Amino acid sequence: HVYEAAVPAVLIGKAYRIPVVVTEHSTGFPMRRLPRQDVRMARFAFSKADMVLPVSLSLQKAIENYGVKARFQIVPNAADSSLFYPSLDSRPDNRPKRLLFVGLLDPSHRKGLPLLLHALARLEEQRTDWCLDLVGDGPARLEYELMAADLGLVDKIVFHGFKTKEEVG
Repeated sequence: HVYEAAVPAVLIGKAYRIPVVVTEHSTGFPMRRLPRQDVRMARFAFSKADMVLPVSLSLQKAIENYGVKARFQIVPNAADSSLFYPSLDSRPDNRPKRLLFVGLLDPSHRKGLPLLLHALARLEEQRTDWCLDLVGDGPARLEYELMAADLGLVDKIVFHGFKTKEEVG
């Protein structure tokens, strides 16, 4: 699971003749933020793995842009459709469109929350019929709350903290 853990996995896999499959979710690839040492690790691990499973075609292309050669198959992130599904009520209404973000609020910004908040600030210039439920917590929560305030989005975003899957659904 991710290139850092794949290095020892492929070494053990080759020694014991066990196939190794690596999943990859990292935004470090598309954001071009991998240090040189990490690029070497990724190239080694992915080239030796029997299969590499990025979560999207764009992530696969970002990995390949680092010169990584591997056997790829895309396996998207999964969602439990018994918990998360569109409303069956097709009647139009005037309620705001509800957006949902679920993730760790960490200072590395791996989940792209600053990008989302800035995009919503631009959206607010065009339309105001939306709100964001932000589920999650972490060391950068205060930073994100201040960012939302600076962008004039305080009335549009609710920071809920941690919730169970059932509470989110």
